[in-house]
Amino acid sequence: MTGRSPLSTPEFDVDLHELELLSNSVLDLVEAGSYDAAELVCREVSRRWPEQLHGIEGMAIVHEARGENNQAIECLETCIARDRMAVDWGGGETDDWYSEWIERLRARTRE
Repeated sequence: MTGRSPLSTPEFDVDLHELELLSNSVLDLVEAGSYDAAELVCREVSRRWPEQLHGIEGMAIVHEARGENNQAIECLETCIARDRMAVDWGGGETDDWYSEWIERLRARTRE
């Protein structure tokens, strides 16, 4: 055992870079109106990085763009629940951000 963290390996850095690129591509695809392609990317992100919230959050973006506010809310509520289950959850900012997003979606749904 070398005492090195697995988080300091070059493979981990490449993996995180790829996760970031794929996650960011969801926004580009949604902006281009390619919702089905964005959904496929979200599913791939969730499959490859199941411990991350990027895929679920991306699906919320896709659902919102499609006008599927209730499905988007479900995704965001899942993000909050999973975030709270995380060992290092400190609460606050992320929870507040998702909650504010949910409230905006609920307001649109009521209109």
